[in-house]
Amino acid sequence: MSDNIALPQENIAEIEAERSKKVVEIDKKEKEKDKAEEDQQFVIDGTIIQCTSCMVPIGTLKVNFDTPTIQNKKTATVKEKSALSLKFSGNCLKSPYQASPCMAVMQLGEWQDVGTTLVQDQKPLIKKSTIMCNFGGSKITITKSGQINVPSVITGKEKEKEKEIQYVNGHFYNEDGAFEGKVDIKTNTGDVIDVYTCTGKGKSKDKDGKEIDVYNGIKLMKENDVNITHSDFCYIAYVVKMEAGGPDFKELKCIAYSSYNYSNTVTLKKGEKSKWKQVLAGTYSSVDDKQELTDTSNNQKSKLTRKAIFYVLNGEDDLTNGATFWDGTDFLAWGNSETNPYNNLGQNKFDEYKFIEIPKDIYDSYLAANRTSTKYPDRGNHNEKTHKGTHEHITKKVKKKILDKDKKPVLGKDGKPTFEEVEVPSKIKYAIPAADFENQDYWKSGNFYYDTGVNETYGISAMVSAGESIFWKKTKIRLTSETIIKK
Repeated sequence: MSDNIALPQENIAEIEAERSKKVVEIDKKEKEKDKAEEDQQFVIDGTIIQCTSCMVPIGTLKVNFDTPTIQNKKTATVKEKSALSLKFSGNCLKSPYQASPCMAVMQLGEWQDVGTTLVQDQKPLIKKSTIMCNFGGSKITITKSGQINVPSVITGKEKEKEKEIQYVNGHFYNEDGAFEGKVDIKTNTGDVIDVYTCTGKGKSKDKDGKEIDVYNGIKLMKENDVNITHSDFCYIAYVVKMEAGGPDFKELKCIAYSSYNYSNTVTLKKGEKSKWKQVLAGTYSSVDDKQELTDTSNNQKSKLTRKAIFYVLNGEDDLTNGATFWDGTDFLAWGNSETNPYNNLGQNKFDEYKFIEIPKDIYDSYLAANRTSTKYPDRGNHNEKTHKGTHEHITKKVKKKILDKDKKPVLGKDGKPTFEEVEVPSKIKYAIPAADFENQDYWKSGNFYYDTGVNETYGISAMVSAGESIFWKKTKIRLTSETIIKK
């Protein structure tokens, strides 16, 4: 006799329904758990953001500050709260006639629901973080953290592929910028003038069992899809290195990217785009005695310079946001109110562009990186009655031959020329910042905005500061908000 008992059909249906309900509840709990875990994920550079008040609601979060990386991308923190970080390409639906770009009118509050740990003394952004745009009245949300799932197991085929040796010629540099060596063998493919990065150097055996140098994880460097030559690479490296103030990787990356960006805007007579080296070899760079950086130069600044150029050639994120040139301390010291050492009023940008704008966070960083004053050689060309500003002329005492009315040396009792002490121009000292940057008329919107009155199509907008430099992008319209902040 069987122990199985046949259940009525309606009972079976009830059991199946109950089971389905439990499965749905378990699935819901699993999804809630996954969502809760995802909401706590750190946000990284390039993540997708959303604003319902933008005509193109999907944007990108760009990390402009140097932070530790996750999956080779910089970690976002609460410092990213400007239009240069929250990048939307559309116009704001709440602006008059929907005519203003979001970047121009965006007024951001503070990030909410952020992480509790600190990343370089700043709280990190996580997937559930939001920030209010006070102009559009909408919350900007993060749709994805930007992190991706990475397989933890390498298949046998992938391991075999890693072990394959490519017999190529070229100059090889470690990813950190150190020169590792070169290969020039007739039976190899490629040319010795090619440039490669690698993850390190080791020993292996070729197909004949002979021990050879092996450069691991090699990658061919290209400029606009064309192999960059070793000569061009070394020339670019020298100029970029000399343009930078010190071994500051962020500044080196910004100089490298800005000059590269500019080279892509220059068209030659044949319709071809200029090469990077060609631009740096011309008047674009004021470096004296331009030459190639030697492979034996392996100090910190040289290695960081090469690493910065690899950063550009690999197409890594452009932290200058498309800047094409830069200024150093002189812009901050002269403004448009000081007679400069060349006996002209102010820094040349005030004569060349329609407007100049600097977001406050970039200005603060730029100002903090510079000293409270700076000195330049005094050419003795200032007219005390007409020169402008608060700069100070510093003299020095030198011995000068005493001349008679015929311009001949006056001799002493010993028959030798006589001398007198005279004061001559030595240095011009400029306080930092120049008066223009402390004039509140130019800060009414909360950011620095100076209408030069120059009849030009383009103004310039500061994209980032690095080292003692500030980096500019030409733009037809201002990118910061025009709204006056009421105090």
